Formats: sequence, structure tokens, C-alpha cells
Amino acid sequence: MIDLMTIIPFFVEECLPAMGVHDVELRNFRGAMVVIRVMRLARVARIFKLARYSIGLRAFGETMKKSAAELSMLGMFLLTGIMLFSTAIYFFERDEPNSKFYSIPAACWWCIVTKYFRK
Repeated sequence: MIDLMTIIPFFVEECLPAMGVHDVELRNFRGAMVVIRVMRLARVARIFKLARYSIGLRAFGETMKKSAAELSMLGMFLLTGIMLFSTAIYFFERDEPNSKFYSIPAACWWCIVTKYFRK
């Protein structure tokens, strides 16, 4: 059933132009198309089906359950550091002309991107 629900949106999106619904008309149904795209993401749920047969995935799931408290503490530490440094960079740079740090959330985005996505 999950497999069927994940592939139907793909075929609906592909068949709409054949039925005479074009891109201009699809823009009117943007909300419905977002729902269809989210349903396509449900394909990730197929990984959970593999956990029944894979000892490694079962062990990984059990490890994640047992270390949930430690992982949440790590997440809180990371979030605290991100908020601290993004607030600091905002207050240091807010008076500069043409600063890209126009708000604390913008500085927070900079902090996340430079921390985790730098080369």
C-alpha cells in the first residue's frame, strides 16, 4: 500500500499534460501539487521495510533508541552554540553598511551554513 501511494503521484504529474492540463493551469493547483510532491517523499518509508530483514539496520535503530537522551543533549548544545554565535555576529555587524546580517535569523542561517556546509 505504501509503495502504491508513493508512485501514484509521479504518474499523476506525468499524465496531467496528456489530459490537457498545462503548466499555466498547474500553477492554480500549486497546493495540490505540493501535497503530491510530499507524498512522493514517502518513498523514504521503504527503508523501514528493509529493517525487518537487515540485522545492521535493526542494530542501528536500537542504538538510536538507546542513545536518544545523549543525542538530544548534543542537539541542544549545538543549538545553543549556533544561537550564541549568530547573535554575536548580528550585534557586531549590524551597524556596518551593506551587511548581510540584517537580523538574528539571517545570522543564524549564516552560522548553520558555514558550520556544516563549508568545503
